[in-house]
Amino acid sequence: MRVLSRLFRRLFLEYLINAFDAGKLEFFSSLQSLRDRASFLDCLAPLREAEWVVYAKRPFAGPQQVLDYLGRYTHRVAISNNRLLDIAQGNVRFCYKDYRHDAQQKTMTLQAQSLSAAFCYMCFLRAFSASATTAFWPTDTENRN
Repeated sequence: MRVLSRLFRRLFLEYLINAFDAGKLEFFSSLQSLRDRASFLDCLAPLREAEWVVYAKRPFAGPQQVLDYLGRYTHRVAISNNRLLDIAQGNVRFCYKDYRHDAQQKTMTLQAQSLSAAFCYMCFLRAFSASATTAFWPTDTENRN
């Protein structure tokens, strides 16, 4: 497992840097400083040193059953149909509650691709909290932000 952990860490960080270099990562709000390549690499530096835990085992019934299991946690968790307001020209407009401002009802428009990425991220977080076997984290608790 130690070899697998180190291989996974190296490949994950390489793919993350490649995504950054290809302009596929976006940083907002308090993370805007990470738009600078040097700052981004500095942020990743502690992750190169941390020992990562990779737990891998064969699914009991096969890949389809794993997808079905995860699907139960991802179905309509990030955004339900009644929150979708409009879909046009590659953009999706939806309503949400802004909990930073007393749960005010607001609307947001995102490119469909960005919304899909956000949905996948939310599904990943839900799956992680439901099943620790579907996620990865560095073992160093300071890097679990």
